[in-house]
Amino acid sequence: MSKYSIKTTDNSSNPLEKLFSRKLKRVPNGIVETLQNVANTKIIDLKKQNPHFLIYPAIEDSQDLDNDNILFSLHQEAESIYLDTNNIMGFVGFKGNGIQVNLTITSRFASNESDYFLYYLLQKVFYPNLVDFPLNICDGAGLNLLIFLFAPLLKKACAKGIYKSYRQFEYNDSNVRGVIDVNRHIRKNIPFQGKIAYHTREYSTDNAATQLVRHTIEFIKEKGYGAFLEADDEIRECTHSVIGVTSSYSKFLRQSIIQKNQNVTPHSYYTEWFNLQKLCLQVLREDDATFDENENEMHGILFDGAWLWEEYIWTILRNTISGITHAENRNRYNGINLFEDGSSIRYPDYYRCVENGNPLVFDAKYKRLYETIDTDYARDDLHQIVTYMYLLKAKAAGFIFPFSSEDVNDPPKAPKEIFQQKNFPKRVCGYGGTLHLFPLEIPQNVKTFKDFAAQMQKNEELFKQLIKEV
Repeated sequence: MSKYSIKTTDNSSNPLEKLFSRKLKRVPNGIVETLQNVANTKIIDLKKQNPHFLIYPAIEDSQDLDNDNILFSLHQEAESIYLDTNNIMGFVGFKGNGIQVNLTITSRFASNESDYFLYYLLQKVFYPNLVDFPLNICDGAGLNLLIFLFAPLLKKACAKGIYKSYRQFEYNDSNVRGVIDVNRHIRKNIPFQGKIAYHTREYSTDNAATQLVRHTIEFIKEKGYGAFLEADDEIRECTHSVIGVTSSYSKFLRQSIIQKNQNVTPHSYYTEWFNLQKLCLQVLREDDATFDENENEMHGILFDGAWLWEEYIWTILRNTISGITHAENRNRYNGINLFEDGSSIRYPDYYRCVENGNPLVFDAKYKRLYETIDTDYARDDLHQIVTYMYLLKAKAAGFIFPFSSEDVNDPPKAPKEIFQQKNFPKRVCGYGGTLHLFPLEIPQNVKTFKDFAAQMQKNEELFKQLIKEV
């Protein structure tokens, strides 16, 4: 079977992104037919058809991904076919027509091949206390992303309690409490010595699912990535809990455990454990995406870029502005009323009510606002944030977005000066209030992840200073 690897960026289907011709990805002629089998298919349909396909957060939990989102589409220009992506990042592998395709989608705000920006966001959101970055980003993209997601899914699963299921146990003693195994009894207990061979079906935490998680824990340790399992007290406790209930663990039974978990039906109460099982199966395959000869399933992991950016910004704001709240639209949490009767609720990304200080409201945007803020592309964004300002009687508001110095020609040294050229901040009519732009610059063309992280931390400090000035 022929194998092809394709690397592209997110949001290449956006009309604005197409202005950046360097972002367009031409498809090799040999795999066009294979890609057409997947192109224009809704992500939710791919998830239904491929039980090992992972999306984080799930579509039903995301305000930016809906049932109409597709993984990618294709378009033709002259004699060439180009691949168009949407607001997702990650890795996916699939096959067709005797060809296996491994597709990696990186952030469009990263200029390096390893996409340090995506890994930095994942670390800050999932492992904020992790000091030493354990992954070699030059390794396979798919496996790295799966390992990143293991601990968050493990915590969610353990929050429901350790998974229990029925399991058959075999005994040979005088305390009979199950079904007698005649053949085993004859084999073991003739001549009769007072023991009887029997088996029971018991509810146990040492089962195929917890064993699969245990094997994944040991696999991660074997790969040298144990730091992910020690990142904080909660992850550490979950790891130790799984180890504690899997006393029958044996490294030599790994393939057997994988087979037992292949066709598991999700339990309505243990949905989080089912998602964790799917992840573990992919991790234990060890490769970016490996397929059996008779396997047609798609494998991979995708992240909602807008959600990831929003959660990353929250890790900064919650330690920078006192009394600020993070509303969660997908969980219908911490919203504000549009009408006095409470019949309609809105969910600003971050805001502070008058009870906690001067009212503020901020909106995280994973998009190029430098090019769009004074065009029709930003029309809905402007209407939305002005509505929030009115409801909260906010004295200040702003858009928070990633910014690359490559987005402008001959930029000044400070991003703040760039946006002053567009006459920001602006005073809003009506109740008043000032609308700001808060760019967070993304380092470009750095050589190592360590250098990228160091530069990002410097840029975060500049960003905090801008926020504190409002």
